[in-house]
Amino acid sequence: MDYEKIAKQNRKKGVLDQGASSMVRVSYGRGDIQKLIPHREPFLLIDRIDAIDLEQGGIIGSRRVAPEDPVFQGHFPGYPILPGVLQIEMIGQLAICFHDFHKRHSTKIENGTRDLGVRALKIYHTIFQHEVLPGDEVEVVAKLLEEDEYKFKGIGQVINGGRVCTIAIAEFYIV
Repeated sequence: MDYEKIAKQNRKKGVLDQGASSMVRVSYGRGDIQKLIPHREPFLLIDRIDAIDLEQGGIIGSRRVAPEDPVFQGHFPGYPILPGVLQIEMIGQLAICFHDFHKRHSTKIENGTRDLGVRALKIYHTIFQHEVLPGDEVEVVAKLLEEDEYKFKGIGQVINGGRVCTIAIAEFYIV
């Protein structure tokens, strides 16, 4: 698979058709997300899951970038920008959430749902096009590209005001 080509094709448009009839709107908050992934404060980087589309193989979430986040003290003084590595982490956390819904063939979070043990393995390609600033409310999108019984690959985006800021293609393994 030509990851660079896939990333470049999605530089200006979302990887999911958000108007698709298969898109299921949900409202899952941080407490729900913690049932799906092991991340906790201060490293839980997704605030909400807003939509899931099992047919398209994707998920939409969001995060408000807190201006008081201590990372902005050093990245960069006088001109704070959310580090790209944290944007990739946001995409990865959302992709892991989608993996759970995909494996269960459900858009519900049931009582007893727990982290399935998925970890990042490799970043294939990333493009940083626009900065994310303190106070921004960003949409995070992740979509499954391919999978087997041990790992899966996905593409994700951080979108701010309709503009694609970051695109990443990564691989995850199932523990």
